[in-house]
Amino acid sequence: MRASRATLLFSAMVAACSGEALPARTLPEATIEGARCKVAGGRANPLVTEWDASEKARLEASLAAGPIVVEYSGCALRVLAECRAQGGYRWRRTTLSTDVFEVTSADELYAKLPLGAVALEAELEKSARLAVRTVVAGQWELADEGLSGLAARPECQRATHVVAGVAVGAHELHAGSGARAAAAAGGVVGVAPSATATALRRAGSAEACGAASEAAPAPDCASPVQLFLRPLPGTEAPQGPPGTVHARFQSFDLERPGEVYSGDRRLCVAPCEAWVDPVWPLHYRVPGPAGTMRLEVPDLEPVAAGGAVDVRPTPSEGGKLALGITGTALGGLAMMAGAGLTFFGCAADRGGDGTCTGGVVTLAVSPLLIGGGIYLIVDSGTELVTVPREGGR
Repeated sequence: MRASRATLLFSAMVAACSGEALPARTLPEATIEGARCKVAGGRANPLVTEWDASEKARLEASLAAGPIVVEYSGCALRVLAECRAQGGYRWRRTTLSTDVFEVTSADELYAKLPLGAVALEAELEKSARLAVRTVVAGQWELADEGLSGLAARPECQRATHVVAGVAVGAHELHAGSGARAAAAAGGVVGVAPSATATALRRAGSAEACGAASEAAPAPDCASPVQLFLRPLPGTEAPQGPPGTVHARFQSFDLERPGEVYSGDRRLCVAPCEAWVDPVWPLHYRVPGPAGTMRLEVPDLEPVAAGGAVDVRPTPSEGGKLALGITGTALGGLAMMAGAGLTFFGCAADRGGDGTCTGGVVTLAVSPLLIGGGIYLIVDSGTELVTVPREGGR
């Protein structure tokens, strides 16, 4: 593995010196949508801000009828109204909180708004940007539930989760180049909405959210914003989409947590967990002393038989790593400089000014710097290992 990394590092340096970018590792086009939905299916707290008004109204009305049981997989969530259970929800007012985020790619759309991703993908392609603003005043929490044996009932055969909580408040979804500005200005008196943004979804009033009491939310600030799902009790351990394994990604340290990527799509920031297809190419991007390092995750397939794996960074020697990166970079610069001095100095026959000799010496030294740098990087021990998780998930 270290030898292959050395080869990759040398190839990266040659490409950097020649001005050519290495091709990005991406998933095959035919599997990308399925892969996105598989990752989305690992989320236990999906937003519902992108749902249309009728779906949110149905969800809101169901809160009064007892625990809400759903079928949830990938990019789809369906309320199973016929699957009834004992119990109910109690209201808990929380500190008023506001969040604004934007979506500029299909990968971000499936990661942040999976339940509406299929419907919104065409709008995102047309407008190039979506932005969501949420205001949360509290949540309905499941209490006194009677869910044992629910999964065995015929009308509940497709049930996978119970809604353990529903955050409620107000929200807006905008599209267009000014979407973020329009979302950020939402609910602020005296701020005009952006002329380059279109409101796609809007529910509740941000100004009304401050009127929530200990007994109930404000009537104009009670729209469902986010669901908190819990696997049904009495079932087996939670399972991801077919063909996936549960991966736990550990961080390097507090200062260098590491971002986990599949191709060019960020899955999460370590430490984190996700359901992943073991054939996906995964890597960490870790901030280091000389810039961001890219570290490949070894293949998961050999250790994925048990359905759960851990990805762990090995200890590294930071001094060797920093010196190796610096030496490799200087070697690349020396190679270019030596080549230039040799060509112009020797070709011009400049006599005793030493240009030709200096170029030859510089060119001869550069491979030593590059080779020594690569050796120090490899010898620093910075790598990732994958191991099966004992006891499964």
